[in-house]
Amino acid sequence: MNDFPSLLNAGTIIRLSTPDGLIIDSVTYSDDWYIDSAKKNGGWSLEKIDLNRFCGDRNNWIATVDVSGGTPGKINSVNAPNPENLPPELLEVNLLSASSIELIFSESFILPDKNDFIVDNVLVIDSLIFNEEKMSITIIFESQLDWNMEYQLSISELSDECGNVTSTIYASFSRQVIGVGDLVINEVLYNPFASGADFVELYNQSGRGIDISKMRLATRSDSLTLKSIYPLSRNKVEFPDQSYMVFTNDSENVISNYWVPNPGSIVQMESFPSYPDDEGHVVLLNDSLIVIDEFAYSETMQSKWLSDKIGVSLERRLFSGETNDPRNWHSAS
Repeated sequence: MNDFPSLLNAGTIIRLSTPDGLIIDSVTYSDDWYIDSAKKNGGWSLEKIDLNRFCGDRNNWIATVDVSGGTPGKINSVNAPNPENLPPELLEVNLLSASSIELIFSESFILPDKNDFIVDNVLVIDSLIFNEEKMSITIIFESQLDWNMEYQLSISELSDECGNVTSTIYASFSRQVIGVGDLVINEVLYNPFASGADFVELYNQSGRGIDISKMRLATRSDSLTLKSIYPLSRNKVEFPDQSYMVFTNDSENVISNYWVPNPGSIVQMESFPSYPDDEGHVVLLNDSLIVIDEFAYSETMQSKWLSDKIGVSLERRLFSGETNDPRNWHSAS
């Protein structure tokens, strides 16, 4: 070809058309389709999987597996039947603000009508915003959600680009307010074994499940200002009522050094505050940075009978007791 269109790395529209403008085929590709960070960086082509499928392109293209990086002029290296028979699936419901939520789906879909969405016959939907790249819908309501009320959402039907239609989709969501005492600091290891890891154990006594992505762990500087404020999780994970969760920067280390009957209750944080070996502050915050619980620990709170305090945590005696009452803590047995 004398002239060849410029193809952007991150994605663009490619159309095959006749001289009079009739579109024969088209694709709007994205570098997200590679599903391979190394190949996404360049040198590898995107290939169509099922040549007889003309819908749902996002799930019908993938990085070539040919060692040369492409298959120009011959059958695609990923060529295979790839029918699309499943309707869209609702993956997540996220609260964006006091009056809006985000719905994330498993695949692209045909834009629905506002009337297809009903919330408890109470909340009135003002508008919908679609994000094709995220495969999401943002619902904006005319009024704010009430605190700690669980709302039920129903979507009458949703169709993907291949004509697969869902049955009615049901989901729940709420605008949580996590208050003082809903979660309490229950155990702290601040002076671990050599090459060991600190951990903080929390107990949920709120009477409901709590999304830990709304919570933060922190410490304080010498001037007692908050520092090293890190989310318990980047992902939405429910902390069940009347249960324990442990947070650390090395879950395998904790499991190898202590008896852990429920490894699933240990959450490895991306970043974890540094807690000094002699004394410091463990601060639990909600997503508004309000202090939910705070423990000012000291090695003097350990049992005087201990000859070696390394690797010994401090445990809370009573959930109802004052967090910073030294009599409410003891060395783990």
